[in-house]
Amino acid sequence: MVRVAFEGYGCTLSYGESRRTRALADEAGWETTDDASSASIVVIHTCTVVGRTERSMLRRIDTLAMSGRMVMVAGCLPRAQAEVVEAIEEDVIVPVLCQEPEDVVKALGKVDPSLLDDPMFLPKVGTHTGSRPDPGRRTDAIVPIACGCLGRCSYCITRLAWGSLESSPVEKVVVAARGWLDQGFRDVQLTAQDTGAWGRDLPGETTLPDLVRAVASIQDAPSEYRVRVGMLNPDSLEPILDEFVDVLRLPRVYRFVHLPIQAGSDRVLELMRRRYTVAEFQGLVARLRKAVPDLTLHTDIICGFPGEEDEEFNATLDLLKKVRPDVTNVKGFSPRPSTEAATMNGAIEGSVMKRRTRRASKLVEKLSQTALSFHEGEEVEVMVTEIGKVGTHTMMARDGRYNPVVIAEAEDIQVGQFLTVHLIEARGVYLLGEVVE
Repeated sequence: MVRVAFEGYGCTLSYGESRRTRALADEAGWETTDDASSASIVVIHTCTVVGRTERSMLRRIDTLAMSGRMVMVAGCLPRAQAEVVEAIEEDVIVPVLCQEPEDVVKALGKVDPSLLDDPMFLPKVGTHTGSRPDPGRRTDAIVPIACGCLGRCSYCITRLAWGSLESSPVEKVVVAARGWLDQGFRDVQLTAQDTGAWGRDLPGETTLPDLVRAVASIQDAPSEYRVRVGMLNPDSLEPILDEFVDVLRLPRVYRFVHLPIQAGSDRVLELMRRRYTVAEFQGLVARLRKAVPDLTLHTDIICGFPGEEDEEFNATLDLLKKVRPDVTNVKGFSPRPSTEAATMNGAIEGSVMKRRTRRASKLVEKLSQTALSFHEGEEVEVMVTEIGKVGTHTMMARDGRYNPVVIAEAEDIQVGQFLTVHLIEARGVYLLGEVVE
């Protein structure tokens, strides 16, 4: 039987789509794996958010194709830049210009076996894990709730790839979450390009808080579980803020918000076509923290956007110092094809870009360490989420704020287990915890 491997790259949504596709392929009778070295066909869900990622995707596709495997390329790359995939001069490259996992599985059914040198040709080309987790090793269940968005950010190629918002109905999302729970997964991650916009294209007045309540209150769930809400934009959060903070207080919901700021200058935000001001972002954060004092805040910034002056970059750093997010994802601007920002004047020199990203990275590292250190000495409940690094006898866990906790000497602890731990020390990006007997 022809064996099919699945690989997912990029954002949580991309990983989620890869897992959904594999599950459907299983149901359709395909023999599946997450090990490309033992497969004749590889379905790769790609990312093209920045230039470096695009180049990495193309190298991976080329490596797989040169090994004699058929490569079905799904995700953002073929949707946004089909010509880039088609330019790879290998007959076994198949761009899949589809949106739903069901379409990928249908495309699998149309594979021409004559394109494969040998269905059981299995040279080693490297392995990849993460498309479909084992509940005995990790417990995250990624549940996509929508694709596309309502934004018009001038730098975003993902918007061009996926178009306008298409939300999945509540019932479909709950069924997907329940399916993962029945398989033993316990960490339900709701994801989309902008989770805050969920439901605005559906009939009625259902919003994200309604969806989160439904997922967090599944009747007769096989075991206790947690729900994490993925990234949402400030302008999407503002209209639903009061209801959203109510769901953040639910016992099963992580007290966690991923709210990108991107820049600390109103002028740069306007160039980015972000639909909020710095003051509005600060106001949202203040209201969130007042309502949920122990909230964990993640954010994103882009360094070196076209036309960004030194003072405006410094304003971004100043804003981070004021807001003090727990985690900040730092990226240098990367011009993407067919986006408005790619043709803007005022491109930042490479040396300046590197200097700015380096300064920002040093600052956010300090902020993250300081934020974690505030929790030293606490006793908290955690859910064990995955096995630690090989040979370390550790387990990874998350507390109710979604902070990462490493538990040492954890040989008798199981993934999915709930424990009370004493937080001993903040170490870079995680807390070291000791089980309370």
